[in-house]
Amino acid sequence: MSLGDYKLTDNDVSTKGVVAAPDRLTGTATENKRVFDRLIRDAFKGLYNGLIDVLTTISNRHFKDASYNAGTHVLTFTKEDDSVKAVTIVPTTVPEIGDTVTGKNYKLIAEAGRLVMEEV
Repeated sequence: MSLGDYKLTDNDVSTKGVVAAPDRLTGTATENKRVFDRLIRDAFKGLYNGLIDVLTTISNRHFKDASYNAGTHVLTFTKEDDSVKAVTIVPTTVPEIGDTVTGKNYKLIAEAGRLVMEEV
C-alpha cells in the first residue's frame, strides 16, 4: 500500500461517522453507543494500525530503536551507533517531516514499494 492509502477520506466520515446515523437513535444503549465509535472502529483503526505497522517495519530495518511522542509529534530514531535522529511530523496534505537535527524539511513519497523522503 502507498502512504496515501492510509488516509481517512470524506467518504469514510460520511458513511461511518455520526453524520451517517439517523437523526433519532432508536437502538439499545449499547447499539447507540456503537454509532459514535463506528468511524474509529471501522475506518480509522485499521488505517492507523496499518500505518504504524509500516513505520515499525521501516524502523526495524534501519534503526535500533524508535519512539513517538504524541504530545510533541516527534519521532525519535536511534541508530546502531547510538546516534539519535529526531523528526517532527507536520500534518499537511502531503506528509512532511522536519528534521530537528539538520533543520531541513522533507516530504514523504511512497514510490515503488519504498518510502522516499524528498527535501522541500
